[in-house]
Amino acid sequence: DDIWLRAVHETPGGDFLAAGMRYANDTGYDGWIMKFDGNGDVVWQRYYDPSGSFWSIEDAHDGGYVLAGCSSNYLWLVHIDEDGAVLWQKTYGQADDSDYRHICRTADGNYLVSSCSYRLGTGFYNIWVLKVDPAGDILWQACYGADSSLDRAAQVGESTGGELMILGTRSDRYWLLSLPQDGLL
Repeated sequence: DDIWLRAVHETPGGDFLAAGMRYANDTGYDGWIMKFDGNGDVVWQRYYDPSGSFWSIEDAHDGGYVLAGCSSNYLWLVHIDEDGAVLWQKTYGQADDSDYRHICRTADGNYLVSSCSYRLGTGFYNIWVLKVDPAGDILWQACYGADSSLDRAAQVGESTGGELMILGTRSDRYWLLSLPQDGLL
């Protein structure tokens, strides 16, 4: 088995989560996550959904964790409890909406998620941002970018002033979007 590490996250209790994907000859790709303590001892390790991969980890509002990744080239969110049991999982978008997935918890009790959306027939992508509630239901979603460029979100966050921040790339340049809570420009 080969493991590709994509994200590391310190838990509120001082443990750590590492996530990414595992390639096994018999099953292909699986979403992979491991919890280990401050001494580096493995607490547990889990594999989810053949053809999945995780890219980002966030503390859930209820004490578990929410992971952002892709499954069969769809945006994939998985909410797990502190022992790695799945509480819910959902996919979003269309095939190929699966590049650079990130998640952050927002002060209003929801989650901000970024990915990119492929514009069929153009060969280009737009930054795709979703705000979802604690059950993973979409509150709003929007795409940002130009019609003839390769726009990707690299990271999301929320400022102390409440603006939603999206760091992204356009071809060979970086750009930063600052959005209000409703995502409207």
